[in-house]
Amino acid sequence: MTNGNVVKITPDPEAKLIMGLIPCANRLYLGVAWPIIQPGVAELAQESLGEWDEWRVFREVYGGTMQLYMGYIDKTNTAQEDKFQEIFVEKLKTPETDYVGFLILQFLEKSAHIFAAYVMPAYRSSNVLAIGFKYIENEVRKMGAPYISLSTRPDVSGALQSLGFRAQYMTYRKKL
Repeated sequence: MTNGNVVKITPDPEAKLIMGLIPCANRLYLGVAWPIIQPGVAELAQESLGEWDEWRVFREVYGGTMQLYMGYIDKTNTAQEDKFQEIFVEKLKTPETDYVGFLILQFLEKSAHIFAAYVMPAYRSSNVLAIGFKYIENEVRKMGAPYISLSTRPDVSGALQSLGFRAQYMTYRKKL
């Protein structure tokens, strides 16, 4: 039996997911992270049909109204959660190596809202999204937020319901 933090991928079925937080108001760290996440941010912004753009994400992550978490595979399977941030700083020395995706958390009045989540195509058939959401849920609990929410495409509804999310609203958008 494998533990819930083990990423189910091939050819490294025993790898772990490391999640790390980019500090706000720090151009050094955001400058390293942005070129890695920017293509995914651009892809999601395009899907938003103009609801938001890349500049908004950069500005709000830098300003601290959104938090940027990045995910990396630990192929050694030795990473411990209490050391993730230290290991993450090491991963940022070669930020494109073992990069899995990102999650952007936004702070709303009554919830921590997952503003965006992106998984690299090579990992989309793995369980990294479930592991990442579990990690973020634990972080949000530590913050004391009463709820966690997210908006996404309808095709991932089943996966989210299996993680304990309940559909609440549907948003429709039409370009005029």
